[in-house]
Order: sequence, then structure tokens, then C-alpha cells
Amino acid sequence: MLVAGGLVAASLVVVTTDVAQAATCQASIRVNDLGDTGGGRQLRGALARVCDQGTITVKRGTITLVDPAALIIDGGRRVTVQPTPTRGNKAVPLKIVATGPNGVFRVLPGSGLTLNDLTLDGTGAPQGATGGVYNAGTLTLHDSTITDFTSDSGGGIYNEGSGASVTLDGSAAIRRNSGFVLA
Repeated sequence: MLVAGGLVAASLVVVTTDVAQAATCQASIRVNDLGDTGGGRQLRGALARVCDQGTITVKRGTITLVDPAALIIDGGRRVTVQPTPTRGNKAVPLKIVATGPNGVFRVLPGSGLTLNDLTLDGTGAPQGATGGVYNAGTLTLHDSTITDFTSDSGGGIYNEGSGASVTLDGSAAIRRNSGFVLA
């Protein structure tokens, strides 16, 4: 009887933890502020709040990362970043420009990132150690481009670890990067 009570209590703790996590994250977030000053309505803030398997839809335009730290995907979360849908033939792209040596994204082990229809641009960024995306998890590029990164290793993508994988889908491209893709 005591053991059964202990199991019930343990189950309640797990449920409480899941409910608390669900209450603190969002499955779908829309970002309309293209700044990078740490505001909660910007991409950096949205990445901190999005749930596992969540989607962040970003207003089309250019985000210039002023914080030299890369945008981090961690905690085993799988996240999709994509631009707002287009209207008619006036498609404005979504571009994220790195200004620091740490690239744009860091996908940590057990986590995943899908980039849909956007460009990561390293033009003008100083040479870094890991290229445009440091990936130790799962990275999927769908109709996206990683361009103009210079790094000691990795170029556009630095893929590290036995659990790391990269999938290029649609018209995905990795171009004009110096370095190489590690497999």
C-alpha cells in the first residue's frame, strides 16, 4: 500500500512538472520586431519561450544580430523558424545577418532546428570558430540558404558529434562560405 502511494505521488510530480512546463512555453509565436536588443517580442526572446515542436513565424525583413552570442536551441526542443506567409508576388525575404564571430544558431545535443525559407548571412562578420550554424543536434534546411561565413572549421555549418545530422530539402543551399561541412 505504501509503495502504491509512493508511485501515485511520483506520477503527480511528473504531471505537475509537465503542466508547469506547458504553462511557461508557447507552441506558436509570431515575431514582428526585427531587432536584437533582447526584447521579448524579438526572435531571441521567442526562442527562449517556444515549446518543443513549436513554430516561430517571423515578419519578413532583415534581422541583424547585434548580440555576439548565437541564438541557442537547447533542452531537447525541436523548433521551426519561418517567415510570415507571402501575399501576391511581393515576397520580401527573411534574412538573419550575423555580426559577431559566433554565427547565427547553436543547436545543442538532443535538440533540433528547422529553417524554412530564410537566409543566414555572414557578410561582414568576423571569422569565427564554428561558421553560420553550430550543430550538435538535428538541423533541417528547407528552401533556405547559408551564405558568406568564414570560420576556422565548419564554414556554413559546423556539424559535431555522432548524433548530429543535417538535411537539405527543397532548394536549400550552402554557398560562398570558407571552411567546410564536417560529417
